[in-house]
Amino acid sequence: MSGKRIYIASKVGPMEEEVKRLKNTLESRDYNILYDWTENPVSKPFQDHPEQSARAAHDMAQAVMNCDILIVLFAEGGIGFHIETGGALVSSIILSMITGQSKKEIYVVGNGNDRSVFYFHDSVKRLDTVEELLEELCPPC
Repeated sequence: MSGKRIYIASKVGPMEEEVKRLKNTLESRDYNILYDWTENPVSKPFQDHPEQSARAAHDMAQAVMNCDILIVLFAEGGIGFHIETGGALVSSIILSMITGQSKKEIYVVGNGNDRSVFYFHDSVKRLDTVEELLEELCPPC
C-alpha cells in the first residue's frame, strides 16, 4: 500500500477523461489524490469569475505543494501544467534544502515530455505512456 499523495496535472478539456481514468486506477492502488480539478471545473473566462478562479488557483497550488508525486499528462496547448511543474520543482528543492527530506517525484508523461528545459531537471522523470507510469509507480501490481 502506497498512501502517497498525488496531484495530476494536464489540460482542461481534451485530457479530462484520461485524468479521471488515471485517478481511478491510482486510487484503487491506495494512492491519495489531493485535488481533482476535473470534478471542480472553473468557469471561463477567468476574469468573469474571479472568486471561483482564485479558489481553484489556491486549491491547485496547495495540492502541488503538498503532493509527494506530481504527474503531468502532457497535452498540446496546455499552459497550467507548466506552472504546476515549476511549483512542484521549487517546492521540492526548498523542502529538500530546509528539511533534508527527499524530493518530490515528478513525472511528465506523453509526447512533448521534452518541450521544456525543466523537464530535464534531475527531479523529473520523462515517460512516454501512462502504462510506463503505472509500471514505475506500482511494479507489478
